[in-house]
Amino acid sequence: MGAETIFKADNMSTAYSKSRELLTLKELKKMNTIFFDHLAYGMQIKDKKYVIRWQNETLERELGHNIGKYCFKVTFGRNAPCKICTGHQALTAGEVTTKVDWSPINGKWYKVVAFLIYDEDSQEKLIAEIIIDITEQKRLENDFKSLKRASNIIFSLLAHDLVNHLTSVEMGLDAMKHLFSKRLPTKQLITR
Repeated sequence: MGAETIFKADNMSTAYSKSRELLTLKELKKMNTIFFDHLAYGMQIKDKKYVIRWQNETLERELGHNIGKYCFKVTFGRNAPCKICTGHQALTAGEVTTKVDWSPINGKWYKVVAFLIYDEDSQEKLIAEIIIDITEQKRLENDFKSLKRASNIIFSLLAHDLVNHLTSVEMGLDAMKHLFSKRLPTKQLITR
C-alpha cells in the first residue's frame, strides 16, 4: 500500500467502516516507539477542537507536558487556531498536509506534517501531527542567502573594478597606438 492509500480519508459525514484506510491510534503509537522517538521527531494527537490528547516524549521534552491543552497555544503561542492549520486541512481535505512555522514559545522553526488516524476506542477520527525541529536547517538557509548576497556584491565590485582597469589599459593602448601611428623614431620615443 502506498502512502496515498494509507492516509486516504473517507467522507467525514460517513461513519467509519473499519476499512484499512487510516492508521489506528494504536498503530501510530507503536510506530512512535519504533521510529519517531528515536529520530527525535515530536508527535502529538489532537481532536477536532485542537485539544492535544497525546504527545510523545520528544515533544514533551521540547514543549512541555501539554495533554488537554490547545495545540495552537502551546506550540505557537496563539490565542486562536493557526491561519494555516495542518490539522484542519487534513481533516477537511482528508490528505497529508505540511507547513513550516516559527514558534515564539522557544524561538524555533518547526515543520508540521498532519494526517488523520482512527481511534478504535472512541470510534472517532483524530489528527496526528509529526513536529520536526528545523531551526538549524533554517539557520543554514539564512546563512546561505546572506553568503549569496555578499558574493553578489563582491562580484559586482570586482566586475566594476575590472572594467575600470580594462578601460585604463585600453586608453593606454590607444595612446601607444596614436604615438606609433606617427611613426616617430625610437630615439625620440625614449627621450620624451
